[in-house]
Amino acid sequence: MFYDKQYDRLYYVETESTFSPVQIAVGFITPQHPTPTILLRTQIIRDGCEPTQLSVQGDNLFLFSSRCDSLYIMSYNMETEGLRCRRLKETLYDCIQNGDQILCRMSIQIVLLNANLQKVWGIVTHDQNIEKYFNLKCISERLDENTYVFSDNFPAATIK
Repeated sequence: MFYDKQYDRLYYVETESTFSPVQIAVGFITPQHPTPTILLRTQIIRDGCEPTQLSVQGDNLFLFSSRCDSLYIMSYNMETEGLRCRRLKETLYDCIQNGDQILCRMSIQIVLLNANLQKVWGIVTHDQNIEKYFNLKCISERLDENTYVFSDNFPAATIK
């Protein structure tokens, strides 16, 4: 679940196993309308791949699923109904959304993806240890006018 304070919406993801192939439904409820509004119903990215994290800001929605050593990312624009999917051989630790971009801290890299799930910016450590890389490099990067990545004795990412 994900709460969007700006629109006072509680977003959720449901797996619908009654369909073949299995589908997921993404919807929301509001205090004024407790009946769910379904935004998106689509085939699950891969069998056994359950949604693990949801992020929504404005018209942009990002959904993360994982299976074995792969991360599946889905990007959906509510206004245009544009849907994109991408698979990465990574493990997601956390993410921060800024409009139609999402900053993801993964097992061996930090990457900023746009709504088309293309890499806008990234740091690849190649040593399988992002914390060690951050502590050694003392990184401070400005990604755009609203997004910064920095390190001060521990890995961190924030939006100012």
